[in-house]
Amino acid sequence: MLKDLFGDAAIIRVIDFLLDEWELDFSKADVARETGISWKTINEIWKKLEEFKLIKYSRTINRAKLYKVNVDSSLYKALKRLDFEILKMQDEKEEVEAVTTSV
Repeated sequence: MLKDLFGDAAIIRVIDFLLDEWELDFSKADVARETGISWKTINEIWKKLEEFKLIKYSRTINRAKLYKVNVDSSLYKALKRLDFEILKMQDEKEEVEAVTTSV
């Protein structure tokens, strides 16, 4: 099933953005601008994000609909744990490299 969510690099960039900016609300245009993804692709990805309940509607400002990460989603929690584990592994690798180069 994860293949349905992680189908291409664009969705991974969006998920990375969501994991980093989970406290903020944002529009589709904000996400497109921050990730460098086209509007057409954002709209396609958005459907998946809503289907998997990774984002939820927050509010409207003028004509812009704003969304937030659904922090109650079990998928969000799993992705956040995965993100943390990857970061932890990268930190450990950098520490080993630092020790190796300083010797």
